[in-house]
Parts: sequence; C-alpha cells; structure tokens
Amino acid sequence: MRRALGDATVLKVGENLMNETVGVLSVQTGLSLEAVELLFDRLHIDDEQIASRMCPVRLPDGKAQVWVLAEHAYGDQARALVLALAQLGMIIASPSRQIVPPARLGELNRSLRRGKSNPLSMGMTASTPKHVLISLLDDLIGWALKSDASDIHLTIRHTQACADVAFTINGCCVRPMQFSQLSTQVVHELLAVSWMTVQGGNGAVFDLTCEQQGRFERLIAGESVGLRWASIVVQNGVSVCWRLLNRICWQQPPSLDALGYEREQYARLLRATHGHGGLVVFAGLVGSGKSTSLAALMKLIPPTRKVITLEDPVEYVIDNALQCPVAGFEQQAASDQLASKLKTIKRSAAHDVLIGELRDRLGGQAVVDLVLAGTNVYSTVHASSALQILTRLSSALIGVPESLLAMPGFVKLLVYQILLKQLCPNCARESRQWLESDDDLPGQCAISTQDKRIWLEALARATGGNWQSWRFRDPAGCSECQNPDDAQSVGYRSRLLIAEMLEPATIATFYPALATEALGRQVARWQIDAGSADSVLSGYQPVAQVAAGHLHAGRIDPRDYVCRFAPALQEAA
Repeated sequence: MRRALGDATVLKVGENLMNETVGVLSVQTGLSLEAVELLFDRLHIDDEQIASRMCPVRLPDGKAQVWVLAEHAYGDQARALVLALAQLGMIIASPSRQIVPPARLGELNRSLRRGKSNPLSMGMTASTPKHVLISLLDDLIGWALKSDASDIHLTIRHTQACADVAFTINGCCVRPMQFSQLSTQVVHELLAVSWMTVQGGNGAVFDLTCEQQGRFERLIAGESVGLRWASIVVQNGVSVCWRLLNRICWQQPPSLDALGYEREQYARLLRATHGHGGLVVFAGLVGSGKSTSLAALMKLIPPTRKVITLEDPVEYVIDNALQCPVAGFEQQAASDQLASKLKTIKRSAAHDVLIGELRDRLGGQAVVDLVLAGTNVYSTVHASSALQILTRLSSALIGVPESLLAMPGFVKLLVYQILLKQLCPNCARESRQWLESDDDLPGQCAISTQDKRIWLEALARATGGNWQSWRFRDPAGCSECQNPDDAQSVGYRSRLLIAEMLEPATIATFYPALATEALGRQVARWQIDAGSADSVLSGYQPVAQVAAGHLHAGRIDPRDYVCRFAPALQEAA
C-alpha cells in the first residue's frame, strides 16, 4: 500500500513538471546559503557531472528543490532530478525548479568540493543588478584601452572586504584609485556574469576552486575587443587575468621599422620568410610583443604564398592568411583538435604555417614534420634569450631532436625581445640635473652627489659609454606625459622594442659546433662569450648591448637599465 502511494506521488510530480512554471530566485532574496542542504549524497549520483548546471537542495522548511541555471531549467535532466527526489519520498517544493544566479550556484559548487554540507553564505541579499555589473565591466575595459594596458587583473579574497584591481601598463601593475574600493562581492558577481559570455571555457559557471581559461568579447565605443581569460586559485580566493587582444584589422601592412627593429634586424626578418622549409621562433616575457611582431611579419609574406595559422586564440587579423582558431581549453579536447588540424595542413599545400605557441611535444612534432616537408614554420616559446630558444626546443617538454637543430637550414632565425620604458623626450633631465636632485638610486636611501657620480662611472665602465650623455626620468613629468591615474608612468612616453637575433646561416661555425658538441654545453659556452670580442657568433648582439645603445642615446633611464640588466650595480654606490 505504501509503495502504491509512493508511486502515485511520483506520478503526480511527473504530471506537474510538464505544466509547472519554473521559479526564479531573485538576487534580492534573503535566503542564506547556510540554511540550504545539498542532496547529492542522498541521491547517490556523481555531482561532478551536473553540479555546474544544477544542484538538488533541501530548503529550510524541509522541502526539496532543484536549483538550476536558466538555460537548463526546462531540460530533461532537471526534471529527472526532481523525480529522483520524489522517489526518495521527499516533499517537493513548489516550484520544484528554481533558476538561480551563476554566482550562487558557483558558491554551492565551491562548498561541495570542500566537502561541506552547509555552504557558506555569499551575502546575496545585497547583490548588484546585472546592468550595473555590465557597466562596470565596460568601464574596466574602457579604462584599460585608454591607458594602453595589456592586462586587467581582478583578485578576490573572502577574508578581505575589497578586491584588488590592477592593470598592466608598460610592464608594471597599476592600481587606479577609482577602482580601489570595489567590494569583493561586487567583483565576484562581475566575474560570474562575465564568465557567462566566455567561449571555449572549462566549466559552465565561474568557479572559485579551479583554474579556468577561455575568451570573450565586448563592444567598446563601437569596436569589438577580445579578452583572454585565465584564472588561478590563490589563498582564500582567486585571481583572474584578462589579456586584451587586438581585434582591429590593419588596413596596411605594418612597418617592422615602426615596431623598433634596427635596419639589419629588419633585413634578417625579411630573409626568414624566403625559401622553403625552416623554423622562425620568437621568445620573450609575457607582454613583450611577440604576437604583434609575428603578425606584422606574416603580413609581409607575398600573396603568391599560401599562409595558414593555428592560434589559441586568434589575436590579430592577418588578411593574407587562413587563420584557424584552436578553441577549447580542456587538455585532451584541445590536443585532439590540434592534432586533427595538423594532419590536414600538409595536404593543404601551405607554404608558411604559424603555430601560435610551442607548449608540448605535439607542437614539437608538428614543427619537425612541417619543416622537413619544406614548409616555413613560425612560432613563439618562453625563453630567456635567443640562444636559450635552442635549449627550450630540445627540452623534454617540446622534444625537437638535437640532431635536427644541428641540421643546416632547419633553424632560420631565433628572436628574443623585450619592451623597456622610453623616457619622455620633452621633460627628461640631463645627468648633471639628476646629480643635483634629491632622486635616489633603486633600493637605496638618500645618497650624496659624490656617491651618485661613483655609481654613474661604474655603470659607464660596464656599458662602455659616457654618462654625461645620459638622461633621467623627471618624476614631476610634463603636459605630454602626465597621468593622474598612474604616477609610475609619469616621465615616460611609450616603450622601446629591444631585440637580439641569431641567424644560423650567417655563422659558419654554428651547425658544425652543434653537430660535434652536446647542445646544452655549446649553448652555455656561446652564452658566456655572447657580445664579446671572442664570440664566434658574428652579428649576434645580446639585448643588454642593444639596450646600452639606447641608454647612451638618452632614451632609457640608467636606473631602469640597471634594474633589468645589471642589478648588482644597484649596490655599487
């Protein structure tokens, strides 16, 4: 008799589901998450499969309900979850399904993964209206574009009332006052709303407990701006970095000279696009302009050649190329997709192929396969110098055989570049003005004029120049470089691209040396002698020497040079 009554109840619930209107849990609802009990354990189902979309809960009155994202509220899975609760003999609330904001469902997931039966409250009673969050999102992106920032950093910690909002400008983190008082809750909700528009991301909702990646776009002042999302879990919270991607199509091929390359470097870049078969690799720190330089180079390949790119994501529009985005960040799926595209490229008769970044053995195998098939290959890696690119390529992570790196023609050009702050030419001070000022050296307290002179002479000996031609940043700035939101940028005007290049074909001893000596030992030997009169690498000038030329020309503050290339001299005085 009891079984019959139970079946009748389940049948009744099933009939109601077909006609029931799904409820909406308002962001103003004062229901505390501490009073809600998760029911995955009662159902004996794998919460990992559906928790990012819906969660079965017991409400404070003892009734059961399914909290679900709007796009899944009327799906068969949500209905099946309600029926499973009814089969347990639980009283089903009305409505049985409740649409909840992504941030609240994400908080339920966080508590579930931490093994808590009673999630912590997010204080949703003061939740921010969605249109306000969207306006804040656009303000952040708009400010970044206006200030020429490369990244936006949003860090939230549950133990702090306010979030940390920073922008990367000229390689430094800047924290504008106007965003310094944003509450942790508001930024949390902003991230939850923004994640709803992410493409190719891992996870249906913004998750505080795992690293997430993806990309999204916003229309700012009539222009589409792409942002690449990367989050990392930190103590008591999460930090999200949005990299701004250039989505503007260049109308004319950019001049590599305009990017800051020297005349001989420009010629080497052009030579690297000629012929059939060979590898061109750019290296540098994050934000050093590798992708920009590579896109500018690809734009100069003549239309008589077929160009294909594999990028994750596509950052620049290259008119003369067939650009293939490799979407998705789940490792196996992305790997399978890349492998599928690589199999097709050789059959597509491409002359030039760009692989956005070499990260693993799959990319290394693709380079070997394509170069040996007579294709020009262009890519980027993370390395600390042009010579260290060879070490990186031959590492176990990428796995290009040393024997191939020693094969004549396999490597065409290795480029390592950085971006350094350029002094404002309008207000930069002469050396003698700096000697008489109160400005100090990096990491030191007030020192005398004599100590400053000793420091200048030591640096002049190290760089082979005359300190009297040097110029220094004026911290007061001028009308040309004032920035009320970023005091650290005052006195500077844009950045200089400084690059070192290694062109193996122009060095007679390069390939024989690699063929007769272990690559690691040979690279170390070359690195020690690089730039000296004893170096056998003709034409190879390390970035420190290139930067020294800009120092002597008065374009770089000597203190910035020391911080980057000669930190030991900070204590010279």
